[in-house]
Amino acid sequence: MDELNALPYLDYVVRETLRVHAPVPSTIRIAMKDDILPLNTPFTDKKGKVHDGIRHVSPFPPPSFWLTMFGSAGSPKGK
Repeated sequence: MDELNALPYLDYVVRETLRVHAPVPSTIRIAMKDDILPLNTPFTDKKGKVHDGIRHVSPFPPPSFWLTMFGSAGSPKGK
């Protein structure tokens, strides 16, 4: 094992290979709560309301929705 630790280029090649050809092709991430992006300069929208940040609302239901719909096992309740 000490011989392998002494080969830094092997480590670099393995890390780069895993970076380019990831074992998991993509990771799905869902925000746990809505977020507000702060702005340097406030802006006024078409309705005349002044905003100092942009609110991002997730298009997906919150995790509590999925747990009540499908339970922790991932299958619909009652089945």
